[in-house]
Amino acid sequence: MSGDARHRARRERRRRWRNRVLLAVLLLLFAASGAVGGAVLALRTAAPAVAARGAAPPAASAGDQDTLLLVRQPGDGEPVSGATLLAAGPDDDQALIVFLPVGTLVELPGFGLDRLGLAGRYGGPGLVQAAVENTLGIAVDHVAAVSEEGLGALLGRFGGLELDIPQRLTTRQSDGTATVRFEAGSQRLDGERLAEYWSFTEPGEDELASFARQQQVLRRLLEAATDPQVREALVDGAGVLDTTAEPAWIAELVARLSGAEVVRVQVLNGVGDPGVGQEVDARLGGERPGGDDFAGSFRIVRTDNADSFDYRLTRIVIYDERPHSHAAAERVRQVLGVGTIQVSRQPQSVVDLTIVVGADFAAP
Repeated sequence: MSGDARHRARRERRRRWRNRVLLAVLLLLFAASGAVGGAVLALRTAAPAVAARGAAPPAASAGDQDTLLLVRQPGDGEPVSGATLLAAGPDDDQALIVFLPVGTLVELPGFGLDRLGLAGRYGGPGLVQAAVENTLGIAVDHVAAVSEEGLGALLGRFGGLELDIPQRLTTRQSDGTATVRFEAGSQRLDGERLAEYWSFTEPGEDELASFARQQQVLRRLLEAATDPQVREALVDGAGVLDTTAEPAWIAELVARLSGAEVVRVQVLNGVGDPGVGQEVDARLGGERPGGDDFAGSFRIVRTDNADSFDYRLTRIVIYDERPHSHAAAERVRQVLGVGTIQVSRQPQSVVDLTIVVGADFAAP
């Protein structure tokens, strides 16, 4: 591929990312008499947004979306210092990131009206999850708690990120002297510095001021996460998260948020040899459906026996005529070294591509 073509491909990935990943700020404003909700849950702009005071939150429908609530908690039994909801729906343009102010007054089940952050002290991440579910009216699939140190370790798994910091940021000591923490300009931050920038507030700022910084880190992270190797590094580092979510589930959620192409693959054993599915998975692992110059990855979602063990030739079946489907099938054929590409007229909603392994597939 020529340099111009690579540039166009990268530009197209950035355009798709901007269109598909919706960054939003959920702001729950409260008055002296009680909580007054306001929310913006679906924006087609990367800029933070604030709802009008007194606006009612729109009804949120979970549907088939996957949701992960990321909470920052310094230690067990301590209030949470940040909460971010990540959600991805079944369609390409249904990705959402919601920043939740922990100072918001919400109903904490069993404890009454209190600040969202205190749910971490009263009942841990599970109570934070319940409070968010009640406030937004949706089901949250998983909650993941992480300390500041753990967040730094996670963000450092792939070598850091390049950020363009708009202005110098300082802290102020008790004697009034200022210390510069971040200079303005483009710079590469390692994981520890990214975690600090994520939640940084200057003197006189509140948590809302940090949302633009969190958004900036997440934007660059998700741009990087179109690369399956970056996603793999993130998932490998997911051990720092206190969560019940499986690493594979987290990997798919990040892929969908980043706009990366995830080709779901079914492997059917047409020869009867044991270990065929594992061998195909091993060969496709780390491969990209459109080659090295395109984002995306393969994911084996189902393995089973074919209708017989008499297949002499391997078949690679796709279910539509779209160019990227043909490109994915061709990539599979290149990686496996065998295979005849076929187009099925029976639509599939569970997988994007089926490999029926025949006797021509040479497993070691």
